[in-house]
Amino acid sequence: MIGDAALGEICLTRLARSGADVSGVRRLAGRQTGLTVVLPQPHERFILTYLGVIAEMRFEDLDLTQVLNARHFHLSSLFLQRALRPRVGELFKLAKAGISTSLDTNDDPEDRWEEDVLGVLPWVDVLLPNQYEACRLARHDEPADAAAILGERVPLVIMKRGERGVLAQRGK
Repeated sequence: MIGDAALGEICLTRLARSGADVSGVRRLAGRQTGLTVVLPQPHERFILTYLGVIAEMRFEDLDLTQVLNARHFHLSSLFLQRALRPRVGELFKLAKAGISTSLDTNDDPEDRWEEDVLGVLPWVDVLLPNQYEACRLARHDEPADAAAILGERVPLVIMKRGERGVLAQRGK
């Protein structure tokens, strides 16, 4: 979903040039396309996001036939998907019936990490949190323990750890 301003068209054009199928992208009149700026620093990355239509996309806006005919379903920025979030579990459950799935929650800007996120995990094949996000999801301060806790819910956890690489946990 994009807004009808120039930024959305630029994104759509570049995606199409790269070979991505953009036929299912919807345009919302009078709305702005979301924008994320990533500022990499020596020890951390800082991310600033203008939500635009990111927060407005709903389950009903999706072309489920197109989504479910893909080879893989990935969702990122779960906490920014405000209108979609109440039905994300349903979406993953539908996808999991026929295709592989992955989730990168990204950070919760409100730092609430509510229980509904854990309810999505039974239908996720690969969880891709960073170390902080994994600890917040698992409600545990030790990254290795957080990965083990999440590994009991998801077949594969890939925890991004910045300069320290990744920590992978497959099941128990």
